[in-house]
Amino acid sequence: MKFRTKLFALVLTIFTIICLVGCGGDTPDGSKIDLTGSRTKYTDTLEISKMPTSTSTLDVDGVSFAEVTKYVDGDTTYFTTLLSTGKEDISVRYLGLDTPESTYKVEPWGIAAAKFTKEKLKNAESVILQADPTGLFDSNSRYLAYVWYRNSATEPYRMLNLELVEEGYSPAKGLTGTIYMQTFYDANSRAQAFKDRTNGEQDPTYDYSAQGKKYTLKQIIDEFGTPEAISSEEFKGTKVYIEGLVTRKLGISSAYIEQVNEGYYTVDEDGNEVFVEGDGKKYGVYIYGGFEENLKLAEGNYIITNANISYHNGALQVVGVANHRIEVESTGNVVEPTVLTSQDWQNLDVSMSCRLIKLDTLKVVGGKDDENTEAYTIYTETPDGVRVNIRIDANVALKVTGIIKNKTWATFEGCTFTNVVGVVQPYYDGYQLMVMNLQDLGYQK
Repeated sequence: MKFRTKLFALVLTIFTIICLVGCGGDTPDGSKIDLTGSRTKYTDTLEISKMPTSTSTLDVDGVSFAEVTKYVDGDTTYFTTLLSTGKEDISVRYLGLDTPESTYKVEPWGIAAAKFTKEKLKNAESVILQADPTGLFDSNSRYLAYVWYRNSATEPYRMLNLELVEEGYSPAKGLTGTIYMQTFYDANSRAQAFKDRTNGEQDPTYDYSAQGKKYTLKQIIDEFGTPEAISSEEFKGTKVYIEGLVTRKLGISSAYIEQVNEGYYTVDEDGNEVFVEGDGKKYGVYIYGGFEENLKLAEGNYIITNANISYHNGALQVVGVANHRIEVESTGNVVEPTVLTSQDWQNLDVSMSCRLIKLDTLKVVGGKDDENTEAYTIYTETPDGVRVNIRIDANVALKVTGIIKNKTWATFEGCTFTNVVGVVQPYYDGYQLMVMNLQDLGYQK
């Protein structure tokens, strides 16, 4: 009899747990939320309030068809869409959510959210952007929109913003007065009841350790910068511990660093620590710092820091290098660029990526201004006809002849650069030279 009583109590306990976990969760007022059925039940039933035509524009009509041009993270994507000024490539911030970061820093669930967004959109047969009456832009001048997609012409459109909330990749936020506000809030309450992903679960792919594994910059390039690693992005988010000399700063928060490869210790297959001899060459990486000013990334500083492996436009970079994570070992170090010949430039390989170099006598033969930014590219040639593209980024304030910020390559038309110092940057199937300040651009008319 006692055995039957205990067995009944055990079965009752298991049944109660199943009901609590699988059938509902608590709301703030103590009522239960039904967690049965589809995880995305609000996304499944929500219909777009206004369909576009082939001539609808996002800024006037509030809705337009779009095509993905570049994936950024879980809540930001670049789309080509129709505006009143014509078809343009725009950065779109998803309304109603804020997924964890995976660009200038890596947070738990950030990479997973970015992968989820990319997976949904890359298989989409059609995409629609819908603006909200409350506003078309965010504080960073990005377009704000609801992103709708469908996988075939026979399926209904689904709102990706809402789906990200329901799948637990972000809480609902920034919705006051918006047309889908209540739907987002209801979906958010149900998503929180699952207690997974950003609602209470640890990210199994995120490194929660305080310090990453120590790597030389050559190891970083050899292990994480191969074509296969860049293509798959399988190492994105890996935490590393690195050091190097800041050779140039880009904007207020990003920089290039170099390190002489003097060798490193590693562990062989038998568990023995062995020393790998260095080749004495310099290797470099790019640190992307995002939007917050980083004072420790000053030219001539030798720094030691934790960072995360990342990729952008098919190139390796490191991120997550904030002020508080950097130890400055020394300041005021002399930064010497490596002098290259015309032939050296023709034979560049990945080992020279992000290296500070110097080239002499480059004649300006043309250029191109970016359409939507203040960046531009200057086309130059060496005396023996080798093409060298010089890139001036949008956040590089070159002051030329009293102009606060020069915005066009044409200022240098007809010039010959007597010497150019810049950083070697991968560009499609070749390289370009990124110049950070006017002192690195000696020229004459």
